[in-house]
Amino acid sequence: MRKGTAAAFPPVFPLMELLTRLLNCQSQPTNPLKSGGLLVNALAGVLDAIMNVADHGLHVINYANGHKDKLDVAMRRTVLTGVNQTTGNLQIARADEMGVDLVQTSAHIGARPAHQIWQGQIFSRSGRSKAYPDFVLSTGYGTGAGLMGWNCRHSFYPFFEGISENAYSQAELDSYSGKTVTYNGKEIPIYDATQMQRGIERKIRLWKRKEGAYDAAGLDNDVETAKVEEWQSRMRDFIKQTGLQRQSVREQVVGAGKAGKVIFPAAGAAASAPISGANIPAFMKTYPGVTINLGGNGIIEKVVEDALDELQKQGYDFPKTIKIDSQFFIKYNVQNTSTCAYLNDVLYINDQHRMWKDPLKFMQKYYAKGYYSTDKPEGAIWHEVAHYLHEKNNLLIYNQFKVKGFSIRDDKKIATYVSKYAKFSADEFISEVFAAHVAKMDANYPLDVFLMFSRYGGVY
Repeated sequence: MRKGTAAAFPPVFPLMELLTRLLNCQSQPTNPLKSGGLLVNALAGVLDAIMNVADHGLHVINYANGHKDKLDVAMRRTVLTGVNQTTGNLQIARADEMGVDLVQTSAHIGARPAHQIWQGQIFSRSGRSKAYPDFVLSTGYGTGAGLMGWNCRHSFYPFFEGISENAYSQAELDSYSGKTVTYNGKEIPIYDATQMQRGIERKIRLWKRKEGAYDAAGLDNDVETAKVEEWQSRMRDFIKQTGLQRQSVREQVVGAGKAGKVIFPAAGAAASAPISGANIPAFMKTYPGVTINLGGNGIIEKVVEDALDELQKQGYDFPKTIKIDSQFFIKYNVQNTSTCAYLNDVLYINDQHRMWKDPLKFMQKYYAKGYYSTDKPEGAIWHEVAHYLHEKNNLLIYNQFKVKGFSIRDDKKIATYVSKYAKFSADEFISEVFAAHVAKMDANYPLDVFLMFSRYGGVY
């Protein structure tokens, strides 16, 4: 076996060493990443490290070659690369224990061109095989630009010749490399599209930093806020056209807005127009694949239509059945407390609830009291859609924390930044944050809120 392939990575990551000394990474953030949930806790490690360093006054990383990175960018790359290194070392140790020379790399759509040439292939760690190419020389394993290096999403695992089956056919690998998306009428490779997405994310972070800096100085930041909204709008359009997944965590920055404080504006501030007989539509729109039965209730139809239109605009899915069913709420004895509910792919609406007498007035009243995260009537619908998305995308976490408390004592305190309703349980916290996000009313939440949202499996 080649010397060094089973040991820790060679010192090709000077930033890792710098941050290890700075943060004492043996306990933070390394331990959370080693405690049994590498991928689940990676984001927590990133944000914990960012906040720790920010508290000590470091905001920019200067490299020896003159390149500079913002703290959140550098830390994310560092922590996730550290996760990759740990995973790689574990796989090498497993292969050594079993006396296996061969390994196979994973493959995925949208790999960078330099990684497409070796993804999904079988290699020899020793380099002595006549049938398979040298692992390190072919993949660059152990270097920043190679397998499991900077921002690499690939992995590898032992391959037993004569026993293991090749996980990928050549046709499958070719299809991965040939995948494209359409943007503004042009077909572009998925990798190029992801790089365009990274560029939009950088613009969002840039204007959020400027917005936060002006805000902290007590200066007018209307222009910067407009720029944030402009680039977020571009992102929503880009995601809608390409079908890629939005990664809201990449859009967060350290110190944006008034962290640690939620501002409750006076009732009616920046609110939508009152719902009245003059602006209730005569018919309910149709949405492909969705069955809607609201019994001709014009007020509810208006709220539901506006809620679904905004969800479509931002690229979110929603339950396939939406209906009024007051008996559902009587069955569970919540007819006086619940305006809406979600269960088994159905969004139920309680038309007997007092909210529907004047939805806007009701939501403004309870938002001003801090009970809800948004003053918009559509927020009641968005809240339930969040339960649907949570269940659909993270079923295990959803079932674990459904109508239960929080796994960490301080989480309830963090939920206070969102709303009183968010303090009830982890799944209600997820839904309240999502409703505020769709309403564009989450800009002042501290980073702890977004970290906790991700930890409980929330989906933007």
